[in-house]
Amino acid sequence: MPIFNYDGPIKKYFEEKIRVSNEELKKLKAHCEANEDRIIKELKDNYDLSRNSFENQGSYAMKTLIQEDNNSYDIDDALIIDNDLLKDENGIELSPSEYKDLVLNAINDKRFRKEPQKLKNCVRVYYNEGHHVDIACIRKRFTFSGNEILELASTDWKQTDPKEINTWFNKKITDLNENNKDSGSQLRRMIRYLKKFSRSRKSWNMPCGLILTMLAVENFEYYKRDDECFYWLLKNILNRLLNNGLVVYNLANKSEILTKTSYDADMKEFRDKLNETFEKISMLEKDNCSAKDAREAWEYVFNTNGFFKADEDDLNEKMNIITKGTAWTSSSGMIGLVGLKNMPHKFYGE
Repeated sequence: MPIFNYDGPIKKYFEEKIRVSNEELKKLKAHCEANEDRIIKELKDNYDLSRNSFENQGSYAMKTLIQEDNNSYDIDDALIIDNDLLKDENGIELSPSEYKDLVLNAINDKRFRKEPQKLKNCVRVYYNEGHHVDIACIRKRFTFSGNEILELASTDWKQTDPKEINTWFNKKITDLNENNKDSGSQLRRMIRYLKKFSRSRKSWNMPCGLILTMLAVENFEYYKRDDECFYWLLKNILNRLLNNGLVVYNLANKSEILTKTSYDADMKEFRDKLNETFEKISMLEKDNCSAKDAREAWEYVFNTNGFFKADEDDLNEKMNIITKGTAWTSSSGMIGLVGLKNMPHKFYGE
């Protein structure tokens, strides 16, 4: 069933308020690689390190980061060292805590305003701009039969696979794009729209980005328009949570359950807020839905504080000055009050 076409404003909102700029991504990449280079410089002689010893993870690696208030991006990286090399001067294997201490000492730099910190599952590096980089410390060992095992330095050694989700997700995107050149790219956008929705109210208690990603992949259907695609994605997720429960599995490894219980508080609130949202926006499906109705619906979804209204007012102003013959076109093609004067113009249908 079609919904009111509000695709143009939705895509503009994505570009201006959701997508992280290339300039910002380059800065995040540079900080992540600077950490890697510092660790390599300090530890390469004893631990045979190179850039290949690191594996980017999370939304940074999956290209599903969204703009964050105060630039509070969470960048995930992982360092993998052969267990045979993780020994102290007496040849005794390093404990998880000692491994993280090794990385912490290697990464520390007096130029950091806030010192890096050893946490339960990573070493965290803070930046003045507001973001941080989490470096998971992973050891690689082999069983007697030659099988590789990767273990995260946590409170104890915890088996992990830092490449598992990246490999699965990249294959999903590739497969979708092979069927339709924009389908995989649209899924990436839908994940970001979904994250933006879930973070639209600070009072909401919402699931983490990985769970949202799994729900998006599980319920995604391609549409030519992003507004239509996201509307039906939200409805599909709501129906899934209502009919099939609140448990979410890791689709890259279906034996792993990402939710803690069958009734997590954040999952329940997510379901309830989706239900409330559709009570507010279901008019988008109606034949008599107006542009004003659509604007108000999407303003509610993203809690934009007037973004769509301001965009609408700007468009109306430009149409008005074109009609009156008071519009000018700048050298970059922008319509406004400077540049080359345009002749009065009427639009079809007037």
